Amino acid sequence: MEYRRLGRTNLQVSVLGVGGGYLMLLEPEQGTALYERAFDLGLNYFDGRYGDSSRKLRPVLKRDRARCVVAVKTRAESAEGAMNRVEEDLAALDTDYIDVFMLRCYTHEMLLEYTAPGGAFDGLLRAQQQGKIRFMGLANHSDPGV
Repeated sequence: MEYRRLGRTNLQVSVLGVGGGYLMLLEPEQGTALYERAFDLGLNYFDGRYGDSSRKLRPVLKRDRARCVVAVKTRAESAEGAMNRVEEDLAALDTDYIDVFMLRCYTHEMLLEYTAPGGAFDGLLRAQQQGKIRFMGLANHSDPGV
């Protein structure tokens, strides 16, 4: 498997990753088997928290958390909302930290909302200072100018 540095982080991620979006449609044992097979083939980047996909990923994280790079996203607007989401994701994944926590950010207005005092960015900064997340980012599917 080929690996590359993820953005400006020190994380080395497989060029292929597994997103959780469609895994929520699978039965628990099928979803876990897919994650385990991907991990056995060298994939180490797992993205998303959709439905029960986090619970399906848990066994892989238990096998070798240090080798896994886990990314999640939220649309929480406030610092409190972002912190709540971090705690929910930590519990769902049954892990002590999340590697990359992203804010879904599709417009300039959303970005301003997140970065305003008391916005989600403040919550993620607090979570990072507490060691609950390692890196932050923006997830954008529309305006590349954001």
